[in-house]
Amino acid sequence: MPPPDPTVQDPSGLQRHCLITIGATARFTQLLKETIDTPFLDVLCAQGFTHLTIQCGKDIDWFRDEVQALAARSTLHLSTFDFVDDLTREMTLCRAETNKRRDGLVICHAGTGTILDGLRINAPLIVVPNPRRLCY
Repeated sequence: MPPPDPTVQDPSGLQRHCLITIGATARFTQLLKETIDTPFLDVLCAQGFTHLTIQCGKDIDWFRDEVQALAARSTLHLSTFDFVDDLTREMTLCRAETNKRRDGLVICHAGTGTILDGLRINAPLIVVPNPRRLCY
C-alpha cells in the first residue's frame, strides 16, 4: 500500500490544529527537530491537520530559521513563538468545535502545568518526557 499523499487536505474543510510545547525552563531541541522532520509533517498532513503551532522556548532564533525554510514545502499553516504566560487559547484550538474544527492534538514536554491545562481544557494530549530532565 503506498504512503498517504501529504498534500491531501481534509475533505470536510474543517481546521485541525496541532500544538507542540516544550516548556519555559529547559531546552528540548530533540523534540523540536522531530517536529519539523519530513515524516512527522507528512503524517500530520495525511491525518488532516491544517495548522501546526510550536512553542519553542529558548531555541526561538534557531527554530524560526528552520521553520521559515520549510514553510514553502508544507501545506500546513506553521507558526512559532518562544513563550506565553497562558496556553489556554492555543490549547483550545486543539479541541473540536462544531462546523469549525476537528479534534486536534497537544504534544507537550511533560510539564505538570501543561498536562493539567490540557486535561482541564479537554484537549487531546500526548506527553513526551524530556530525558535530560528525568530524575532516577
